[in-house]
Amino acid sequence: MDARERFVPQRVGQLMRELADLPWRGASDADNFRSLARLVSALYHFEFHDREQSVIEAWERAAEEAVAGETVRRELIGLLERANYVEVTMEELHDAMARESLTPLRLHVDLDDYGELLIYRRGSRRQTVDVPRWKGLRTEERTITVEDRVVVLTRVKPKTWFDGRGIDPAQRNLVPGHLSLKQFQNVPRADIEMLLPSTQVRLRPIDSLLVGLPAVASGIVVLATKLLPTLGLMFVLIGAWLGVRDEQPELDQGALVALFGGLIVLTKGSAVAPFIYTLF
Repeated sequence: MDARERFVPQRVGQLMRELADLPWRGASDADNFRSLARLVSALYHFEFHDREQSVIEAWERAAEEAVAGETVRRELIGLLERANYVEVTMEELHDAMARESLTPLRLHVDLDDYGELLIYRRGSRRQTVDVPRWKGLRTEERTITVEDRVVVLTRVKPKTWFDGRGIDPAQRNLVPGHLSLKQFQNVPRADIEMLLPSTQVRLRPIDSLLVGLPAVASGIVVLATKLLPTLGLMFVLIGAWLGVRDEQPELDQGALVALFGGLIVLTKGSAVAPFIYTLF
């Protein structure tokens, strides 16, 4: 069972107003509370503004300096934990990768691509959603866990690591050594691996079949409507030219259009195509 969330899903200003509107012993007590709340808010604002500036300065140097990168990591973890974020462990991440995604896609991500990987979440809630099945012909109701906020920090391994394994990082949408910090909203926990930049979509066998069948059907239609009449007309012309057929075929405008149209389909993409397009 998940640990109880520690954060209050309410804006500070709204929370202060609701607390001040509670039945106090006197009007002066409510005013004193408002003054205290503004003072505490100002103190925290000043403290976190100072930490924010130090993180920004370290971030600008993090790509070149290992010490600055460690400062970013340390300060980020401190800020997130004080903001009641919870770390997503590697066990939880592997569990999310093993679960079925809400979308009917097969996802793949290699965690070894990252020299540093931090994921923090906040605001877990249970939500009922309708998941499409059978290509949208019907839906299935499921109860899932949704994260209100997710923060992801990644640092890609250096180019030498990819070169040593014969991997092209560009094919995985990665830049060697790149440091990235992103925040997301309303993320299903089962799809949390989709937030990583190197996540790739791979077609399942059923998806390949569903993509391939329309292509085959289209090819059959083209063969029946374009190629077969053209091939038949070509055989008639060749037979007449070789003297196999005594009768000469009549070529009207419709026959010529069918002949050249079929030739264009047959030679599309070849070196002969530009010549035929020019004639036609």
